[in-house]
This record gives sequence, structure tokens and C-alpha cells, in this order.
Amino acid sequence: MNMPASLPALTLEQTLVRTGSLAGPRERLPQQTQVLIVGGGPAGLTALHLLTAHNIDCVLIEKNLETSQQPKAIAVDDEYLRLLTNLGVGEVVLQNASAPFGIHFISSSGKPLVTVNAFRTPNGFGNRVAISQPLFEKTLLQTLPRLSNTVCYGSELQGIRVKADSTEVDVKVSSGEVKTITTRFVLACDGARSAVRSLLGIGFPGKRIDEPHLVIDLADFPDQTPASRFHCLPARPFNSIPGPFGGRRLEFMLKPEDDRAWLQTDEGIRWIVDEFSPYKGIKLQIIRRAIYGFSERIADRLQEGGVFLLGDAAHVMPPFGGQGINTGARDAANITWKLAAVLNGSAPQQLLESYDPERRHQITKVVEYSVRIGKLTNIRSTGLARLRDRVVQVVNLYPPARDYLAQMRYMPRPRIHSGLVLRSATAPARTKKRIGTMFPRLRLLTNEGSPAYIDQHVGFKHALVFLDASDRDVESARKMALGLLPEIMVVDLRRQSDLPTRQDVLLTEDPLTELFFGTGVPLVILVRPDKYIAAIEQVFESKALLDFYLKAWRGSDASRTL
Repeated sequence: MNMPASLPALTLEQTLVRTGSLAGPRERLPQQTQVLIVGGGPAGLTALHLLTAHNIDCVLIEKNLETSQQPKAIAVDDEYLRLLTNLGVGEVVLQNASAPFGIHFISSSGKPLVTVNAFRTPNGFGNRVAISQPLFEKTLLQTLPRLSNTVCYGSELQGIRVKADSTEVDVKVSSGEVKTITTRFVLACDGARSAVRSLLGIGFPGKRIDEPHLVIDLADFPDQTPASRFHCLPARPFNSIPGPFGGRRLEFMLKPEDDRAWLQTDEGIRWIVDEFSPYKGIKLQIIRRAIYGFSERIADRLQEGGVFLLGDAAHVMPPFGGQGINTGARDAANITWKLAAVLNGSAPQQLLESYDPERRHQITKVVEYSVRIGKLTNIRSTGLARLRDRVVQVVNLYPPARDYLAQMRYMPRPRIHSGLVLRSATAPARTKKRIGTMFPRLRLLTNEGSPAYIDQHVGFKHALVFLDASDRDVESARKMALGLLPEIMVVDLRRQSDLPTRQDVLLTEDPLTELFFGTGVPLVILVRPDKYIAAIEQVFESKALLDFYLKAWRGSDASRTL
């Protein structure tokens, strides 16, 4: 399941049926709810799944009557796949996704510049797979557990009033009637033209990038290269990206003099493909076509009282880094467990103030990365393109630099640099750098000998993970942790070669454990519900670790936060 094989190709007709829109539910809106989600795109639907998993009463409104049909996001990364799997929908998503794919940058002379092949990550999945966003949205909607949520399509935000302990939202439903909902919190997932952000007067600084692209989604395409291929041609930069079901996406940069209306016709598409790609004469079975412009923008603030901005409402970026949809998913993963903790009474509302600082650094890095990739691949000057190609060719002569490019180490890794993460006082140097990163999805062996993953054992709870610790230390910490932090899982993790003395010891021989094992000292690692590492210490500092974390959690002491 984690590294899916290529799906059988579908014809154009089969693809259109599979990816067609779905009429959304139009359920009766309640007068009150704990969380109101505005927007039924990937970020909103993911947030709804997460809040439902935490048993939070929530409502989602979407102004459209149906799920999207536009060819927007195409790449879902390993972290998002891990999240979807923990929600119970990852297998369905992977059934409708491509095999993991890499990236090939091709020079202006047609020669390879950088070749990145698909690889498995510590999250347990391929680095990224291709999806159809229309089908992806349908999947998220159809797999939603109908427990504590209400979904109402055809409902548009009309007004919003933020108060000290609640927010009132006016919603126009499909009948034309305007209803008012009172909610503790609002998640604005309503896109780049966010009505919530506009009504609250939150600035959206940045700039428009003058690089419009013609985007063409094709069915049953003969080029099945398992990589997105950036053809860095100054005459007409274009990208060829794998799609699910044997399809392919082509993206051509447009010129100011191009007739955009004509280029979206069958004749115009045939011309641009024949003139500027290696696919001359190949049959084109067009699923969808659109012209997109791009911007780089980040909201001035991601929180206004009890209102939080997620996804494109919070940030937009060019698609060249393939990070837009994935950054929105990280937003949802970060805020939802905190909302659940506040609404369940286990954390004060100040905890929510960590959302902006925790997300802003990563968002900024990802936007900068996406812009940088676009600038390098979309050079229009022949002289500058040749200079770029020559520089990269020289860099490739130095093996460490070549590995740096081939392993995509130039891409910003998700990491929390400030917020609810603690500096280490005692951990070995090589493990300190893991603080703020994701804890790996370790493969375990159960008592019956069957494989499992640590995420299945922990769920959406905090985890206090002990490595190489004694039974006495683990049992002492277990009693202490359960009395301090609600719904925490204490995990005693040993190598398979160790001889456990208790039935509840978890065994692993996953090579990823070498990131932490073998330091020569017993360690304790505090993992947050979103799977990010909050703290690492030697075992004898377990109580101090929890004490400092709880003080930061309650907002009373941030002396050891990053």
C-alpha cells in the first residue's frame, strides 16, 4: 500500500466518469457548533476529518453545490499520505493515485541537469504521488465518518463577527435564506480569495508572478516516465507530470503575445504540444484545460481571535514545488489537535496562539522554495539559461553536491522552529536536531509477530516514547505522565534483538530507529498528536521534560521553548 504500483490506464471516457464532480450534501445548519469550517476544498475536508476523529462537533459550509472539477493540485506528499492513512482514508486515496514519482530537470539543450528518482521517506511512503484533485475531494467527502459533523454545500458566508469567547457567522443557504451560526472557532479554508480573510481585514501581502501557464490534463498518455520532467527551454518552458490512471499533465509557460483563448482550443493545444514538446503527433485525449496565473502571498496573521486561516486562505505559492495542497494539510494537522484539547478542557485557549509562529516559518520557506524553483526553470533568456545549465553541470562534478541535488536536500524540510517544542538539556547532539521534526513511522512487531506501525498504536494522542530504558524508569514515568497530561500513550520501544520482560514492550528492527538508538544513553521522546517531536531528553530528565512542556502548554512558562 505504501509504494503503490502504477494504476491501469483509463480511457478518456472512463477518466471523465471517475473524476466527475459530486453533488455535496445540503444538510440543515444548526444554530450552534464548536467549530465552523468555511470551504470544502482539500484543507477544509482534511480539517473536518481530523476534528471528527477527535469527536468535535463541527460544521462545514461550501458555497459551491458540487465538488471541484478544475485541474488544480496534482502532487500529494508522504506527510499528507501518512496523515490520510491515520484517518483511515489513505488506502482509498492510494488506490486512485499514481506510483511515487521523482523529478527530472532537463537543460535547454535537452540533456539531464538533475535527476531525482522516487524514494521512500521516514514517513513510510513514497516522496509523492499524483492525484486528481476532483477525485481526491470526492474521496475525502465520501469517506467522511458521519458522527459529529454537518456538511452543507450551496452555503455562502455573508458576514462574520468575532467576539471574546465566540464568533457569529451569517450563512446564505441554497434556498436564499440567511442563517446565523454561533461557534467557538472558525477555520477559514475558503481559498485565495477568502471571504473570511477579507471581512476581517487581514492583509494578504505579496506579489503576482508574471508567469501564466496553460495546464492540460490528458488521459491514457504514452509517456509513463515516473517523474515530473521540467524542460527548462528558454523558448517555451514546460513541465510534464505523471497523472493517475495512465494520464499526464502538461504545463506550458505563456508569452505576452499569445492568444490565450485560442490556445485553449483543441487546435491551439495541438499546436503548442507539437511545437514545444517531444510529443509531436501523439494523440491527445484532453480531460481538462485551464490557464493559471500565480502569486506568492502570506497572510499578515493566521489568527484573529477564534478564527484561523488555513490553506490558500493563509498562503498561496507557485505550483513548481508541488507544495500548495500539502502545506494546507500541515495547517489542518497543526491546529485541529489543539482545538480539540481546548474544547475538551485539557488545555487553555492560549495554546492556540502557537499556531501562527509554528506554521509561519515553514510556510515562508516553502513559498520561497516554490518561487526559486520557478525562477530557475522558467528562464527566458538563452544566455542565462546556458549559464544556469553550465553551473549545474559543474556542481554535478562534485559528488557531495550531486547527492545534495539528487536527494532533494535543497527542499525545505517540515520543521517547527518556535512554539510548543522544547530545547534539550541532556540529549546527545545528533538527536537534538530532530526536535521539531516528524517522528518516523516506525514499523513494529506485535506480540503475535504481525507487523504494525507506531501510528496505529498511538493514534491522535501525545506519545512518550522510551528508547533503551529500564522497566523501572518506564513504569515510573508512566504513572507520572498519565497524571499530568491527558490521553498520553507511554511507549516502551526496544530492538527486536532485545529480550523484553513485559508484554507491553514494543519491538522494532526498523532501520529508522538508528536515528535515535545507539546513542549510548536511554532517551525519552515526547511526540505531539500531529507526530512532531516536542522534546528529547535522557530518561532521568523525564519529569523535567513533562513539567516544562505542561508549563508551555498552559502558557505560563516558555523559557525552554524554541
